[in-house]
Amino acid sequence: MPLSPHAVGFSVVAPNRNGAAPGAPKTATTRVVTKINRTAVLDAIRASGPMTRRDIQEHTGLSSATVERLCSSLVAEGLIVADGSERSARGRPAVLYRHAGEGRVVAAVEVSASGVRGRLVDLDGRVVYVAPELPCGDGEAPRGVQATLRVTEDLLEAARTLNKPCLAVGVSVPGAVSTPEGRVRNAVELGWYDLPLGDILRARHELPIVIENDANAVGYGEWSRGAGVGSEHLVAFVLGNGAGAGIVSGGKILRGNRSAAGEIGFLLADRSAFDALYTLQGDLETRIATASGPSVGALLDAAVAGEADAVRAAAEVFDYVGIACAALSAVLDPEVIVLAGQLARQPQYSVKQVRQRLVGRITFLPNLIASQLGDEAALTGVAQIAIDRARESIYLT
Repeated sequence: MPLSPHAVGFSVVAPNRNGAAPGAPKTATTRVVTKINRTAVLDAIRASGPMTRRDIQEHTGLSSATVERLCSSLVAEGLIVADGSERSARGRPAVLYRHAGEGRVVAAVEVSASGVRGRLVDLDGRVVYVAPELPCGDGEAPRGVQATLRVTEDLLEAARTLNKPCLAVGVSVPGAVSTPEGRVRNAVELGWYDLPLGDILRARHELPIVIENDANAVGYGEWSRGAGVGSEHLVAFVLGNGAGAGIVSGGKILRGNRSAAGEIGFLLADRSAFDALYTLQGDLETRIATASGPSVGALLDAAVAGEADAVRAAAEVFDYVGIACAALSAVLDPEVIVLAGQLARQPQYSVKQVRQRLVGRITFLPNLIASQLGDEAALTGVAQIAIDRARESIYLT
């Protein structure tokens, strides 16, 4: 009786179509290695530049020939530029290279109940064009879609006029978004429910399209270019018409299983919340809206001015904000909580009110900071998300 190959400790593996066994070790192709090295050079110059080729070589560990070849190709593509020179030990001036972020742009759009705003932002984060703000249009159903399309068209036309290729479009919306397809599941302020905004924009523009929840955009903006620069774990508590949290950990937005992480407006404030059902607006944000009236910002202004009724109402609002921040701290242990949206209208007052509610009630007190970006936070954040997406396509060319 013949022995099975497995009985003596070996197996027979059929080769694949290329003649290599399926289990054979995989090796990187020259193209893959070039992409990796290209990314290393671009990242080094963008983070530390201007740099000489020798600086790049020391920073990346690449050979001088590889650095010279990559720099030449990146200059030809307009991704880096020669920017002066510096003396070298050998006497011959060495060329300095810097990241040419100004040559390409992304389109950033913010949709809110008050209107649609847009910016063209270059890959270094500088605003190069501001689109006229458009109202959402009360007679339109669903509200704001046409304004979003028009602002996007305006931005892309401006990019063509400026002769700056637009590499991606990012849109911030006030509602839960399914990623990566960009379907807006619910944006109560606009009447958007299960709206395929990402597909609508992709049908019109052959560009990477990113649709992002506004609280996530605010969090990413504050982490990348605002109050939370340098932090590892950040939460932005955004209070406006509703309440939401943008969570950034290790440089990534924490989205959760259904891209609904941070929907803190649906936190239950106490046992009485079980007496009601919540669909469009959660228990916590309902209580905040009831306590604050039509404008949290106006209430805070009046409280800071010392109006007794406003002080009492603001205290109730901050009780609920404190409950939410305590929950975020206990579950996520963030390094920083950024108070954004209407809370940033009175930054010192807001930080003081939240801090005094957390001290002695949670294990570790996060660093409480008011937003640095203010009304620009969502646009800044969604622009940076689009820049990150654009860099992926540049690096992997």
